[in-house]
Amino acid sequence: MDDKPELDVLIDKLRADVERISGQGDPTLEIVARMKLGQALLEKKEAPAALTQFDQALKLVKETGDKETQARLFGYQGMALKMIGNYAMALQAFRKSNGIASSLKHETLLCDSFIQIGVIQAEMGKPADAQADLERALELATQNLDGTRRMRISGLLADNYFLLKEYPRAQEAYRLACELAGNLGNHTLECSFLVRQGNVSLEAGDPRTAVQQYERALDIASAIEDRNAEINILGGLFRSYAQLQDAPLAVLYGEKVIELAAEIQHFEAEITNLHDLAVFYIEQAQYLQAYACLERGRQAAGQNRSQDWLMTLALTDGIAHHRAGDTAAAIENYQQALSLAKGTADRRAEVQVLGYLSTAQAELGLLPESIQSAEHALALAGELGDPALCAEQQMLLAFNYRDQRQEARAAASCRAAIESYQKCGDLEAAGKAQALLHDLQAGPGR
Repeated sequence: MDDKPELDVLIDKLRADVERISGQGDPTLEIVARMKLGQALLEKKEAPAALTQFDQALKLVKETGDKETQARLFGYQGMALKMIGNYAMALQAFRKSNGIASSLKHETLLCDSFIQIGVIQAEMGKPADAQADLERALELATQNLDGTRRMRISGLLADNYFLLKEYPRAQEAYRLACELAGNLGNHTLECSFLVRQGNVSLEAGDPRTAVQQYERALDIASAIEDRNAEINILGGLFRSYAQLQDAPLAVLYGEKVIELAAEIQHFEAEITNLHDLAVFYIEQAQYLQAYACLERGRQAAGQNRSQDWLMTLALTDGIAHHRAGDTAAAIENYQQALSLAKGTADRRAEVQVLGYLSTAQAELGLLPESIQSAEHALALAGELGDPALCAEQQMLLAFNYRDQRQEARAAASCRAAIESYQKCGDLEAAGKAQALLHDLQAGPGR
């Protein structure tokens, strides 16, 4: 009995068809055979092999002069190139498809190519460029009364508006996508678009509206028994009530999402929400509850061998003890976090931890150690070429040197911080650094 997956069996058959047809001298039949094989290979995520088939078919299509098939093949070529990660070449392929579809006045192909061009440009970090192409695609889908494409494009446009922080437009586009999904009976997408509406409201600082949107989404997710959607929604409700400073409901939903994530063994959701609930407890000055959450998180991270999360949790544990006034315990946690950051070669995290460690050491009067930590952090930030990170460490050094009565070195650190803040455009912080410099230059008698 053949135990091969169904898709593998189909690919074997299509390969045999290509071999058989390619010797017959009929380019039209061979183009169709290669296109089918390429599509199957794309479905299996074998993009390089699929690209070979589309490239061969494109060479043959020149003989037949079939422009519609050529446009389709350029579209498939673009998909394969995108899957490989060659976005620049993929964009070229989709634009070729778009140009041919435009000359043929083939509105479906034209719409699809505009969609793909928009998606690629958004993924390349050019949401403003993506917007015009997606809006053109929506116009075509609307003209052709194509509900499925209208729904998809509206969702993509909404994602794009969200990236551009155009929250009212994002809300309207998600609302339309949600309505279309409901009309089409696609309750999974209807729920997804409602969740994203909630995310926009939360990001825009309107948690009350977010709660209403998440609750509507939760009704749908429960009805279709979509546990992953329920996790996203419960997490959204937790964050909404946290933003509203409604501690009882925030904790209720925080615990619910953690429980459900653990039940279906969704580690990333479980650990993220354990950490975020601990942060909420810290903000509420409920340190014992924060420690308990962080300990649960450390157990989960240890079981899943996640060094990154162990480092993050150790840092947050340090912050909790620091806020609670137990600076010695904070330093112990910061040093553990530092060791883990070094182990994962996460230099940005290392700089962050060193900054916290330096502050705590200074509070305990360990000024030489504090200066050493800040200087190490500054050296790493300099290697990363991040002026904002550099500025933070330069200010730490300025305060440390001032406390050690090394006014000249404190002033030099202040000047360096001002320059770094100006580089990253943080003029408010630069002004504060300038005020400290002025105090230092005025001398101790000021």
